[in-house]
Amino acid sequence: MTKQTINIGRTPNDNQGDSLRVAFSKINANFTEVYTNAASGGASVTESVTPPISPVAGDLWYDTAGGRLYVFYDHNWVDSNPTPYPAVQIQSDWTQTNNTALDYIKNKPTIPAAQVPSDWTATSGVSRILNKPTIPTSFNELVNGSYNFTLGVDGTINFDPAANGKGVLQTTADLWFNANGAIYNFGANGSMTFPDATVQTTAYQKVAVPAHSYGSAGDKAGMLAFDSTYIYYCTADYVNNSTNIWKRTAHGAGTW
Repeated sequence: MTKQTINIGRTPNDNQGDSLRVAFSKINANFTEVYTNAASGGASVTESVTPPISPVAGDLWYDTAGGRLYVFYDHNWVDSNPTPYPAVQIQSDWTQTNNTALDYIKNKPTIPAAQVPSDWTATSGVSRILNKPTIPTSFNELVNGSYNFTLGVDGTINFDPAANGKGVLQTTADLWFNANGAIYNFGANGSMTFPDATVQTTAYQKVAVPAHSYGSAGDKAGMLAFDSTYIYYCTADYVNNSTNIWKRTAHGAGTW
């Protein structure tokens, strides 16, 4: 039965509402239906693994396997404990590539690779080198402790002082000088090559006049000696007391 409502009229005592008899008849009818349903037990409650057969609207079924409570409504069992919404996830995963995922970050900026100060000429940006030292474009002196290397305004080079009080120019390779196109090369083996491509491996030096043509220990090819009669020239390094290495020639006469 549909619930019956008492007509009370529009205004008090306007004689437009239900009479007392009709009003109380509606009340009795409503209570009768309530008591009838209560006596019949109302909606049924079933506990089982499978839903009950021939349910009516309002019946309850507790699924003992799934631990869920269902209500029969509009010819369907409706879960009375709907699955709660998952925790809210905002765009939070930088590496997520699925653009339908909740944690997908949209409109990500492009972040350049890490850069360190590396550009000497840069005046701005992450590659700019801060606190750069001032490097002169030209200089005329190099100093290392008490050792100075100076280039004079006249083009001379000075080494002052060296450990032995002398200027030292040292290299493990050949050393050459270009004098207006004329190249002098000092070889790492002690030789000297002149601009005309001739090579001298032993310095000319005046030594004591040899007592014998085989010379003595320490004599070297290229040595020179002379006295009032002869000029002596050593042709080879000393070998022994029987191998001749010195030659001599008498002084010539006259002038030129």
